[in-house]
Amino acid sequence: MPYNYHYDMATSKAKVIFKLLFRWRGSVWRAVYVEYLFWLAAYGILSCIYRFALTKEQQGQFIITPTAANYTVVDLYFPFMSSLEFIFYVGWMKVAMELLNPFGEDDDDFDCNFLLDRNLTVCLFHKDP
Repeated sequence: MPYNYHYDMATSKAKVIFKLLFRWRGSVWRAVYVEYLFWLAAYGILSCIYRFALTKEQQGQFIITPTAANYTVVDLYFPFMSSLEFIFYVGWMKVAMELLNPFGEDDDDFDCNFLLDRNLTVCLFHKDP
């Protein structure tokens, strides 16, 4: 029997919303709780290291100085590697778009919707027992 969530959501309290998130059968929490616990533990460990193992000087903000080993003047004013990475990502995105749509924006395109629909169906089939 399907459950209607409209009346519960109409109260718009945070407690009700979280209660619905945990009650829902296909809950996002059930899908990611193991990863969430891993990242929560890693954050706790890093927080303890930062608070108890580092000195006040080490806890301060890292500032690139001329005596640093990886000091380059270019990266202070222009993020060269990040810009190069962005250019490559955009270039590969254009290649992927051309592979899906080689003949332009008309009816002679490759029909890829069936591939996307089938992959979505297979993914959802593997998720639901």
